Amino acid sequence: MAVSVCWGTLCGSLCALSLWAWRRLVFLSTLCSFIVVFVIVGQKIPERHRFPSAAMAMGDSLSSFPTSPAFSGSSGGSPAGAQMHHSYADDRSIAPGNLDDDDDRPPDRRSLASANLSPSIALFKQDLFADDVNGTAGTPRPVLVHTPEAPFNATPSPFTPDESSGWGYCCDSFYRNVVFLPNSTRLFAILEQSCTMHNVTYERQGSGENSVMVEYSNLTVTFREMSVRQADLLPVRQGRKPLADDAVLSYWWPADSTDGERVSTPIVYQEDKNMSLMATIYGMDIAKTGTHLVLGSSGYRGSMYPTPPVLTSLSTINGSRSLIMSLTGDVEVTSVDAMALDPNKTRLLVDEGFTVPSEYVTGGGGIKQDRIVSADVDESGYPVKSDGAEREGYPFHIVHRLGSPPDPKKSYFSGMVYFSPHSVTPSGRCMYLLDRSEVFGLDPSTSRLTRVLGSGIETKPLDWMTTWASPYGIAATSDGCNLFFIRQVDYASTDGIVWVKTKRPCGTAWSVEAVVRYGEPAYNSSGSDPVLRTLALQETEGRLFLYVGYTDGRLFELEINRSQLHVCSDAKPRLKSPSLSLLITFLHLLSFVMAYVLLVIAV
Repeated sequence: MAVSVCWGTLCGSLCALSLWAWRRLVFLSTLCSFIVVFVIVGQKIPERHRFPSAAMAMGDSLSSFPTSPAFSGSSGGSPAGAQMHHSYADDRSIAPGNLDDDDDRPPDRRSLASANLSPSIALFKQDLFADDVNGTAGTPRPVLVHTPEAPFNATPSPFTPDESSGWGYCCDSFYRNVVFLPNSTRLFAILEQSCTMHNVTYERQGSGENSVMVEYSNLTVTFREMSVRQADLLPVRQGRKPLADDAVLSYWWPADSTDGERVSTPIVYQEDKNMSLMATIYGMDIAKTGTHLVLGSSGYRGSMYPTPPVLTSLSTINGSRSLIMSLTGDVEVTSVDAMALDPNKTRLLVDEGFTVPSEYVTGGGGIKQDRIVSADVDESGYPVKSDGAEREGYPFHIVHRLGSPPDPKKSYFSGMVYFSPHSVTPSGRCMYLLDRSEVFGLDPSTSRLTRVLGSGIETKPLDWMTTWASPYGIAATSDGCNLFFIRQVDYASTDGIVWVKTKRPCGTAWSVEAVVRYGEPAYNSSGSDPVLRTLALQETEGRLFLYVGYTDGRLFELEINRSQLHVCSDAKPRLKSPSLSLLITFLHLLSFVMAYVLLVIAV
């Protein structure tokens, strides 16, 4: 009897334990099924929907930036020496918090109507650009538009080249030197406006079949104006506004007025007036604190030889400015053609144009060449003394002298070398340089210069063609493997964007192709057709945006499809998600193993 009771108790316990094990097995199987379904759904969600809205994600980043009270018309004026003022001053508040307010300007002061904003941009490689909200691949949209006023809205008078003398006249307005606050939708840019007279004279030299037609061309700037602007793209990203509103941080100032308050009134330079030299801005970047812009400028008076360049600090809070230093160096520095802070904002890189000393040139000096110099800077962008400077008390030291000894690969650089804050990679070991005919990669830490693209370097699908065009815009992705820059992309003078894939960061190019072109191919020697002048990249919240600006006052935004970008051989490999079949197999195996363990315990 006792044995029967014990046996019954044991059987009941085993049944209860088996039931408990079965329930645990069902629970684990259900859990694994949910995980499998979740993985399947996750695999099918498009990449761009896995991140939160970039507009919402970036919106909070502005809250930590200092704001300032709105400025009134009496808060600042043109410094002494300004000879001409126009009555169309735009003295809107420069407080960042007011950039999102509804536009209360009169209708004739607003940006161009939406009907006139249809982009004239041809995209040669649609899959490089992400779909827009309507599902259309690679649709560029204008985010900033400036409507010029007199005298910069004059009707162009194009000059068609033939074998007779003539002239052309055109006016341009464009944003350039676009820089973003880190992890923000707030940007700063230079708005430049000018009107140019193009005089052309033809003269036939020689006789008969040996005669040739010689062209004498002269460009004269009749009007010019510059201003530092700021804008917030958040309302555009969120769909609350079709265009962003810009505000004037400061208009340009006379070159001899190095320190002063915000210039709130436009100063228009006129060729035929006896005006003061104006501080012409050639480079700009934002300091680590975000409260100051570092500007490179030199004096300008029409065709007059510019004054020695200077570095200036401009407050992003109230528009006031102060002189940082003059760039004198050990040679006669004549220009600052480009400048950028490294990604850590601790080092300032400057391209100095200078006249070669006579000891470097057979038969005497006088040839303009370029060199890259650098200096350590503090959080406000001011250079500090460091080891390696060229002379006592001077913070800059030479990174590389381009086109002169000890560079054996190139006898000289043709007048101008350009780079930007967007062409310096986050590692600080690679920066791209663009001159009229070639592209170079420079490692600032070792001064190693690599010829990336130029005559004799074979690339596919297109061979590089030397165009001798002036360099204006260049930008690289953060890994340094993809490079974009402005170049003529069609026969004649049609500007566009070229995409270069390199073998390694700052290494030789192996692929070159045109991806963007503005308008239709056309030749117009007066320059009255819009020309591409601005190129910038912004990587934020897992997305990559390309900004292009034209001389018709429009700044466009294109989102790049990151999955289409090139990865170089020695770049860090991208993390890939495990395949769906592998995950399902692993989860099934896990289920059987756990079920077996539970059954063993139950038995």
